[in-house]
Amino acid sequence: MAGIAHAFIQLESNRDAASLSHAEWLAILLDYEATRRNGLRLAFGFVMPG
Repeated sequence: MAGIAHAFIQLESNRDAASLSHAEWLAILLDYEATRRNGLRLAFGFVMPG
């Protein structure tokens, strides 16, 4: 959730973000969180089970 909080703060401070729809905001927030988590997995060598 830290990635979502960080992305939210960045989006709120961006003038161009005001023109985005709620769905676009949500997509950006979720993408940021997923990217952050994948980066952490790679950085620390975590392997997904399965």
